[in-house]
Amino acid sequence: MTALRILIVAGAAGRRGALAEIMAQDPALEIMGTVADPFMAARRMRDEAPDAIILDMDTPRMDGV
Repeated sequence: MTALRILIVAGAAGRRGALAEIMAQDPALEIMGTVADPFMAARRMRDEAPDAIILDMDTPRMDGV
């Protein structure tokens, strides 16, 4: 079974780290990366596409909506 690839987008470094740590415990999930804002996420997705994105609603430079 192929793991679901997740990109985490959250402004707070602690929040990104905590989410990544919790989700990494599930063998069905692969954390492909964490970034601080949607602009960084867009640059990251140019290279590889995640299966799902965990997006904080309150991020720097652009909100999650």
